[in-house]
Amino acid sequence: MLVVSIQSPEAKPVVVVLNVDMPLKGPLDLAFWIEGDTPALQLNAIRLKAGSRQALDLEANGKLLFGDWSRDDPLEMLDISIDAYSHTTQALASFFNEEWPNLGALKMHARVHSLAGKHRIEDYSLTTVEGGRVQVSMTGSAADLTVFPALFANDIQLAFVAQGADTADLNKLAGLGDNVIPPIGAFKAEAEITGNDDTVSVRNVRARAGSQDVLLITANGHLGKLDSQAGWSFYDADLKLKVDSQSSQSLAKAWAFNLPPLGPLSGTADVRGKDKGVAVEKLLLRVGADSSDPVLIAQGNVGDLYQLKDVDIDVKLNIDGHNLAAFADQHSLKDLAPISGELHVADKNGLLGVQTLRLGSNHPDLSIDVRGKYPDIYKPETLQLKTDIKARDLALLGSLFDQQWPDYGPLVITGDVGRDGNRTHLNANVRAGKKGIDASLHGDFTADPPSLAGKLTFHHLSLPDFYEEAAKARKEREKDKKKLKEPVFSREPIAFDYLKKFDLALTVDVATFDPTDSEAVSAESTIRVKSGLLTLRPAVIRYPKGELGHDLTIDARQTPRLEFKASGDHLNPWLGLQAQPNKDNPAFDAELKADISLSAQGQSPHQLASSLDGSLYLTITNGKLRRSFSNLLFADIVGWTATHLTDRKYSEMRCGVADFTAMQGVIKTNGFFIDTQNIAITGDGTIDLGKEEIDYVFLPKKKSRIMLKAEPVKVTGSLGDPT
Repeated sequence: MLVVSIQSPEAKPVVVVLNVDMPLKGPLDLAFWIEGDTPALQLNAIRLKAGSRQALDLEANGKLLFGDWSRDDPLEMLDISIDAYSHTTQALASFFNEEWPNLGALKMHARVHSLAGKHRIEDYSLTTVEGGRVQVSMTGSAADLTVFPALFANDIQLAFVAQGADTADLNKLAGLGDNVIPPIGAFKAEAEITGNDDTVSVRNVRARAGSQDVLLITANGHLGKLDSQAGWSFYDADLKLKVDSQSSQSLAKAWAFNLPPLGPLSGTADVRGKDKGVAVEKLLLRVGADSSDPVLIAQGNVGDLYQLKDVDIDVKLNIDGHNLAAFADQHSLKDLAPISGELHVADKNGLLGVQTLRLGSNHPDLSIDVRGKYPDIYKPETLQLKTDIKARDLALLGSLFDQQWPDYGPLVITGDVGRDGNRTHLNANVRAGKKGIDASLHGDFTADPPSLAGKLTFHHLSLPDFYEEAAKARKEREKDKKKLKEPVFSREPIAFDYLKKFDLALTVDVATFDPTDSEAVSAESTIRVKSGLLTLRPAVIRYPKGELGHDLTIDARQTPRLEFKASGDHLNPWLGLQAQPNKDNPAFDAELKADISLSAQGQSPHQLASSLDGSLYLTITNGKLRRSFSNLLFADIVGWTATHLTDRKYSEMRCGVADFTAMQGVIKTNGFFIDTQNIAITGDGTIDLGKEEIDYVFLPKKKSRIMLKAEPVKVTGSLGDPT
């Protein structure tokens, strides 16, 4: 007798030496006795303990008896008890060289022994640890087990059970986003699994999820077979599916949507095996209390679910005017006209697509006429669509989607998408009061790379106040201390490669800006993208007096490089504004000069910021300063305060100079001066964009009691959280 004992603080080196594929971490303790001679070698009193409770913990006890070594399987007899505990699902799954859904911690037990000349697995159980949101168990046996020359289990008999308190817990299990599977209640699924390591049958499936007050789903029958030759995809299925809901409104709420009371929902379908595939037959889904005139009905068949072939599904929609108006649950709308629609999805000439699409309603407050088709859903160039929508105003249309859209005036949307030879065209006109956009585009999506060209024209364009948005973002950032410690400039690479995946030649014309939020009168530019090179040139913003020229280049053909230039002289952006009282300048003769030249290169925002080179030079005489800008810089950041004697959008500025130079991400001040009626401010310092640090001093000189607090301030530290 030979007593063998192997101990190691780490299991991995030992299993490598023994040429055993076991993903174990942690210590290993193995002991056994070797008895007998070579033709009848025995390994007795085997005791194995390996791994750790934090990963995979494995224990095995028993004995092995070897016989004729000339046979493929020299193992004569074995009797081994195996127990495993896995802190994570994947730790145990890797033991079997497989990927499993994330079920949390697992425990496994099995007895492998010999009976009547056959090796077998008995008392097998694989279960989730108690306390998990989803409980899974698989128990059973394999009556015929081959160990050598390769492990193979035959005559498998397993009982599978999965259950949980709420279907929403399946989202995390399946790696889905939140609420993809809605919370409809408890679920339980049972099945019998038989076969071997090459072919498995899943039969006698009994599944139930949810309840009728929200949604009840049942499935009964055979899920079918899986085998290695079919790529482990199910076939030979025979399963009946049924869904029922007493209230489609309650089901919508489970999905976090609001719907008017459209009535109950019911549906049935047969899932059957067909030519090594899976077919969906007798599909029927109905919404509405009146079965003869439902709100929605969908019916049809899918001949091959895997290949999406032999598809023929018809959908019809009919919502009365009262329920259509009730979609605006946050507003009170008068009844509208009924809305009806049709959708026919089918494969034709080997192409799967939308063969018919229609949506229509006719009411003075809302009329809709949408018609089209999409013969090949895999090719966007096959889309054909005509749209004509008229609404009392944009706010009405938004209310149907629970959105707070502004009331700009009557809304008209017309559009036409179609094919001209190899090119797809899009012509669209949108008007909401004075605001609108005209699009005349054409593209070739069959080319490599695909291309798009044409013109966009904007009318009465509104622009957000950048300074107000920056102030809001800063306040939100200050609420979260973790965000204050995060880098200002992301280290994640920008997807510049997208500039190599399409060609673009687009003219953008802003015919008019909304004068309530923009000093500019009009603008135009041409945007081109070709082989990784983007240019915005020429680009001009026109003001009441003068124009500001822009030039932007993004070259992503090698290391991405950005270049931006802007220049303008003798500008008066504020000439169109109603002049505020100004004793020093009653004629309001303002002038702005700008000269900006910047460049940077790198893959990420941080690399771009760290490599910034160039200069910025601005001078203003008798101009105006946006309140949102002065509040952001001098109140939110510097900390000065003033009395709020006025809510005017602009304050008068006698003169101002901003002269900065950037070199390798370090911005230095050549000159910074602002002179207003109430205060004069000078500034000096540096901003290091690479290190994300600031070292700046603001020196004020009060001229009025309006300024309550204006003392010299030194701003230093992190750009994300300066002090």
